[in-house]
Amino acid sequence: MRSKRKLITSLLQSVPVVNSSLYEKAINCLVFINYFTCLILPAILINTVVNPKSLASLTYGYELKNSSLLSVIGILKGSLYYVLYPCTTNIVAIFYISLCWRCSLYLNNLVKNISKYTPKEFEQSKQLDILKNRAKICRELKSIETVFSLPIFLIIVANFLMCSSLLGGVLIKIKFDRDNMIFMFYFANAILCVLTTLWVAGSVSIEMNRFKEAFHQTTHERLLYYHETEREEIHLKMDLFSEPDFVLTGYNILSFRRNTILGVIGTLLTYTVLVVTTN
Repeated sequence: MRSKRKLITSLLQSVPVVNSSLYEKAINCLVFINYFTCLILPAILINTVVNPKSLASLTYGYELKNSSLLSVIGILKGSLYYVLYPCTTNIVAIFYISLCWRCSLYLNNLVKNISKYTPKEFEQSKQLDILKNRAKICRELKSIETVFSLPIFLIIVANFLMCSSLLGGVLIKIKFDRDNMIFMFYFANAILCVLTTLWVAGSVSIEMNRFKEAFHQTTHERLLYYHETEREEIHLKMDLFSEPDFVLTGYNILSFRRNTILGVIGTLLTYTVLVVTTN
């Protein structure tokens, strides 16, 4: 992603801004929870330690008589540790989710604009304006695919393996003892990251199909009832429907559709149980 930082800059400048309070609140909430967890979780874990001597590893064996200083060091080291994973990977995922969601909302607005026109009012000039706006979104989606295809795929694989390892530990009845909170945090973070990414990225293909259906419905009624469809309009319609369905992918290996969620969950359960039961 760093090698493509110029493309990311142009992408941020060109992706259209949408007026949605839900979008803004949801993204801000995800960012806040991500950073807040990395700060509050180490503090909770340090305060729940029963034996202070077990914290000696945080100072590499050097004994500190001041327990407060030892707690501060533990919180700082724990925060830095959680910044590496999962905070950093979560930020990349939230960045990706925000861009995909913004494009989906813009496509949804285009569908609403089509529905405002009657078949008679949906003239060639209006069709061209809407198709130009759609072409702009398609260009931005291709840029998103170029930048995030590999990073998001690696993030999903990492979180998938995290879920598998923790689920396998539960199946073979490992006793997590006082570290239960850590494992619960990692599992919840991993599964939510995968599901949220697939759900939002999958909405792009859904909105693309809704756009095609709305455009086809209005132009079809225009042809049936008013017989005013010109040859240029027919070419526009044929060009739109001859395009292959656009689907965001993870390095062209994993397709980001809503039904992919069921496949990921099924794969997680099947192969985890298979590995655990293998002697």
